[in-house]
Amino acid sequence: MKAWHRHPRSSPGMLDDLKEAKGVWVYADGGMIGPGNPSIGGTIAYRVVVDGEVVVETARVFGIGKEITNNVSEMYAALMGIAAAGSSTILEGFPSLSLALIQSMPEGSVRLVSDSAVALGRLTGWYRKMDGLPEEFVRLVAYARRVLSAAYQVKGHPSNKRLLEGVSKCGAAVSAHQHWCDVSAKAAGEEYLSKTKGPE
Repeated sequence: MKAWHRHPRSSPGMLDDLKEAKGVWVYADGGMIGPGNPSIGGTIAYRVVVDGEVVVETARVFGIGKEITNNVSEMYAALMGIAAAGSSTILEGFPSLSLALIQSMPEGSVRLVSDSAVALGRLTGWYRKMDGLPEEFVRLVAYARRVLSAAYQVKGHPSNKRLLEGVSKCGAAVSAHQHWCDVSAKAAGEEYLSKTKGPE
């Protein structure tokens, strides 16, 4: 793991990296279905971009009926995105295939972008506590660290104006790809809720 670039002090180098986007990049975001009610389940979205071209993207709900926290969702999205980068396909669930894919990926082959300081901190080794994470997530972290060449924390929920400028009001980097993940994860949760409520 070479570098973790954090906001709010986004350096010119970080902004240039995000703009150039050469190589394999994973953008990820996660949340909860129905904010404030962790017993419903979680949402994730991730997008794999190679040399500026989107090759994989998906958003869905998971863990229906389980106690899901935002930190669990953020980590799940990041790990599934990294594994998908190794296969260029959408992965369903959390199969043992994810471990095999990440183990087989070249060292330093992926750059990860998220708005979650906790998920990025765990994946870079800066934040070592793994409290609340499922055991299978914890096992994958060490392998995921080897695969990452850099991790970038961007500012979440930017306005359209800030997306065009590539930087937030406070000078933190923003990303259209990560914003897609944020919006899509939320939409997946809303769609699930609308289906479970049934017609009015």
